[in-house]
Amino acid sequence: MPMWFQALAWGTFAGAALILGAVVAWRFNVPRKAVSSVMAFGAGVLISALAFELVYEANTVGGLWPTVAGFLVGALAYVGANALLVRFGAEHRRRGRAQHVRQQQPQHVPLPLGGPQPGQGAAPAPTEAAPASVPPPGPAQPSVKPPATAESGGVAIAVGALLDGIPESVVLGLGLVGGAAVNPTMLAAIFISNVPEGLASTADMKRAGKPRWLVFAVWGSIALLSGFASLLGYAALQNAPGELVAAVTAVAAGGILAMLADTMIPEAFEEQHMLTGLIAALGFLAAFILHQSA
Repeated sequence: MPMWFQALAWGTFAGAALILGAVVAWRFNVPRKAVSSVMAFGAGVLISALAFELVYEANTVGGLWPTVAGFLVGALAYVGANALLVRFGAEHRRRGRAQHVRQQQPQHVPLPLGGPQPGQGAAPAPTEAAPASVPPPGPAQPSVKPPATAESGGVAIAVGALLDGIPESVVLGLGLVGGAAVNPTMLAAIFISNVPEGLASTADMKRAGKPRWLVFAVWGSIALLSGFASLLGYAALQNAPGELVAAVTAVAAGGILAMLADTMIPEAFEEQHMLTGLIAALGFLAAFILHQSA
């Protein structure tokens, strides 16, 4: 099988985890704690992969400073692009609308009591000459703006998923340069981290009333684009110098670490709290064992 086709196939396979998550979310009501558990485990796997597979390999191939420069560029690029997505309502693209639903709960507004207040005597009865101080019953509640995630669910969520997946897919293709086999640790890390994104985001789009064909067209397109990103990583860097390969690998590592800190770990912690660290540690150990066994 040609290496370019392997790069395309493995990138598409890793992106297809989004479709797997979408299928599960469309057919079943998956508890958010289960989604967060997969998210925390995937975060631990990705941390292990970027430490042992990306940064270490980049430093070995191209040296310290190309690795440092690429890592900083990747982190800055991800944070900047993610800040733009937040403005368009994709800040909770992995966990769906859990946060927004909580924010929409009407706040309790205490009504004035007609009886005596603590530390006061009996309240004097209002006379006809004195207007009553009690406001009219049933004051209108302030309108709550619909969550941006529901309004812009398709585009912002899809772009956010693509932003997360492109660096990972490029690294998959880059690992095939020189006739090497696909990196099993990176492949597992990307696949596991994509599943909760497909789960949570599909549940959000389903609640927002998006048709099924549109939801699966979105995730299918992103899976194909992930495959082409992997192909690009292989084809564009076949004969590149070691410093450039190191810089590109480190760019992906910096973007992945920024994504973990900004998105996956905080959102997993919101549901799991004290178990998040343990689940992430198990993911790290699983990836480390896979790395040592490869």
